[in-house]
Amino acid sequence: MFAYAAVFVLSGLVYAFVEAVPRFRDPDSFYHVKIATLIREHGIVHSFSWLPFTTLAEKYADHHFLYHLLLIPFVTALGPFIGMTVATIFFAALTITIFFFLLRVYEVRYAWLYTAILATSGAFIFRLNLAKTSALSITMLFLALIASKKNKPLVLFVIAWLYVLLYGGWPILIVVMGAFVLARATADHIVDQHPFHSWACLFFWKRLLRGSRSARSDFFASTEVRHLGVTIAGLFCGVIINPYFPTNISFYWNQIVQIALIGYRGSIGVGGEWYPYNLDRLFLESSGIFLLAAIVLTGFIIVFFWPELMRRSHQKSISEMTPFIASTILAAVFLFMSLRSKRHVEYFAPFMMFTVALFLDALLRRLDVLSTIRKLFDLCSRRLIFVAGTVLTLVFVFIGARDVFAVRALYKEGVPWQQYAGATKWLAAHAPKDAVVFHSNWDEFPILFFADDQQRYIVGLDPTFFYLHDSVRYALWVDVTTGKVPRGAASLVRRMFGANLVFIANGHEQMLHAFEKDPNAIVVYKDADAEIFAIL
Repeated sequence: MFAYAAVFVLSGLVYAFVEAVPRFRDPDSFYHVKIATLIREHGIVHSFSWLPFTTLAEKYADHHFLYHLLLIPFVTALGPFIGMTVATIFFAALTITIFFFLLRVYEVRYAWLYTAILATSGAFIFRLNLAKTSALSITMLFLALIASKKNKPLVLFVIAWLYVLLYGGWPILIVVMGAFVLARATADHIVDQHPFHSWACLFFWKRLLRGSRSARSDFFASTEVRHLGVTIAGLFCGVIINPYFPTNISFYWNQIVQIALIGYRGSIGVGGEWYPYNLDRLFLESSGIFLLAAIVLTGFIIVFFWPELMRRSHQKSISEMTPFIASTILAAVFLFMSLRSKRHVEYFAPFMMFTVALFLDALLRRLDVLSTIRKLFDLCSRRLIFVAGTVLTLVFVFIGARDVFAVRALYKEGVPWQQYAGATKWLAAHAPKDAVVFHSNWDEFPILFFADDQQRYIVGLDPTFFYLHDSVRYALWVDVTTGKVPRGAASLVRRMFGANLVFIANGHEQMLHAFEKDPNAIVVYKDADAEIFAIL
């Protein structure tokens, strides 16, 4: 237990250093704090009238419901901002600790080393420390792998159920468990110990498709297939036995299919996390993981040319090979997903590290240490070996420290907790209840909503919700906020959106000039962060 406590405390201290700024890196954090507060004060939020021009007004489901419940004790005890920050640090440290546990369950030696590299990998800790569900989502995937490894189907079922309540991207769990089924089939093809019952045999699949009882028995006897079935059953229950059923079905269609899979980044401006990750930037921001992977690859190349360095071992069984193949499949899948949408690096990094850890551990277990030492001494001097080892260690330390400080610098550039404080106080004091506030960007909504939930707003959380509900109004909103309506913007806003108040954040100069010149708009509030216009 001491090892787990040490991992939790040390990673928590690192992340406390990253988070020790009075800011949120992602504006959505304000939304999560607000929903947790509303649930505490009024119960489950079943409708979302704050965005009347989006699909959320008709089809809302809190796809982070469990996350918001878990936030309540923190924000109640420590207040919304400190509470949210402490919760984020706690969940991030928990993720790293569970990863350490996962490696130990798979009997990987030097688990602390792999955990330390992952815990200080720049791209990963940037996502891990966002005040949102990233950390808990990854934790649930790790717990599912642990339950599968320990053959605890009931635990896996509960994890799958809770995962739906925690995170709207719950189909990722099907991908993870499905990779093990594919890996089982691949391992069977490699080993092919019994042709008649082997998945590698085409005749087996013919028998299975024809309804052969023995083939079905062989198929469902596989632990991987049973665990995938249990996972799907748990996810199904999570969707059906859900406080938002049946509205959540249509919501998931918009969130998972329309936003995540299809995506409208070519048609509308969406969040930066939905845009592709440049490969060179991914290498730079995950360089510790890739460097370790390069070392593993080099090790396998070396033993290929000098096989005498390896001890003889028995032929691996299907069950032994499956985790190696599955982790490789998952690392490849999440790499592809990251190159499509950078937010998925939060899954690529840990599964890449898991893959590297499994292969390096297997290599070290088979390596003949004495033969390897002799070969090294034949090729290099002891001094050179010592210097090379020291330099390599320092390189990993440098990369980890560099990444931690780089992420902290990015967090220091986040959204201040008191962003738009003056403007939102004015709105709360002067705007009539349920007034529509026309605002200049979609990422302003969480901040406005957090400070003033008595008003209605135009667009938020993701512009796709607005675009799917009313593409015509969406186009008008874009034109107004980008200054493409130089005259008559105020009248257009009042006629098409029913808004008599316009909030313009600092930086939207073209929109600001249009309203300053509009005779039907007058400034009623102004500070360094924003201006508010009343439409006459």
